[in-house]
Amino acid sequence: MPNVSLVGLLAVAAVAVVAPLLAALARRLRVPSVVLEIVAGIVLGPSVLNWLHVDLPISVLAIIGLAFLLFLAGLEIDLHRLRGRLLRVALIGTLITLALGAPIGLGLHAIGWVRSPLFLDVALSATGLGLVVPALKDAGQAGSPTGQTVIAAATVADFTAVIL
Repeated sequence: MPNVSLVGLLAVAAVAVVAPLLAALARRLRVPSVVLEIVAGIVLGPSVLNWLHVDLPISVLAIIGLAFLLFLAGLEIDLHRLRGRLLRVALIGTLITLALGAPIGLGLHAIGWVRSPLFLDVALSATGLGLVVPALKDAGQAGSPTGQTVIAAATVADFTAVIL
């Protein structure tokens, strides 16, 4: 059995509790708690302070958290509204993103920075639905027409990226 420490897991849990509280206290800044959680991960992780590392408990929690976050994002999608104009806007947005990413990928491949220009194009087109939905919910815009358009576009972009 691997050596398991729960100190990192306790730190992640503390950040998960403190970040929404800080976001609520600093309402005037209008920073979603997701952004504070990401910044805390960068600062506490190997990139800055190097206090926390991804170990087995954090890996398991990350997988469960991602599944839960995507499930909640799926609950926000109104499939009855995802047709007609809204679906066209989402598809056109995804196609424009892919069309803009192709020359970027090819250009970076030409100068030797990237081995797979198509992979870079697809990666640039993925939106991070798990970040978009909490940010819209924190702003109270998830149910608005604009929020639903953004969620639809992010959903189409992420599904397209997974398929490609």
